[in-house]
Amino acid sequence: MFAEMAKKRGTPLHLDAFRVLDAQRRELITATEALKAQRNKASDEIARLKKAKENADALIGEMKAVSEKIKTADERIAQLNATQSELLLTIPNVPHASVPVGHSAEENVERIPTQTDSHRNAPGSSLNLGGIACVKIL
Repeated sequence: MFAEMAKKRGTPLHLDAFRVLDAQRRELITATEALKAQRNKASDEIARLKKAKENADALIGEMKAVSEKIKTADERIAQLNATQSELLLTIPNVPHASVPVGHSAEENVERIPTQTDSHRNAPGSSLNLGGIACVKIL
């Protein structure tokens, strides 16, 4: 839909780059969430070991490394989110179906208002705004 619309408008659209970026972002988010779940499970285990007065130093050391991985991944996710937002800003809005197709104003056909159009918005008449009937109040 977007690619077809951009082609009609003569706008370059790089959806393949967006798809690759989105796939990377989703994969990294999934991996990071798995690491966070592992860290949470280990935190419960550490608490259990300490309550039982057992040594938890090895597990604590492992979780420090996991926490560092999570921090790095969260930073990368933030970068990917920013890049994705920038790409989304380059995608133009989809024009209404009534908008003529053309790459520039010269190629578009101008619609000339009719007497019916001017009567439609006369004082005291009703308007149709996006399917919602409204009445002008003077």
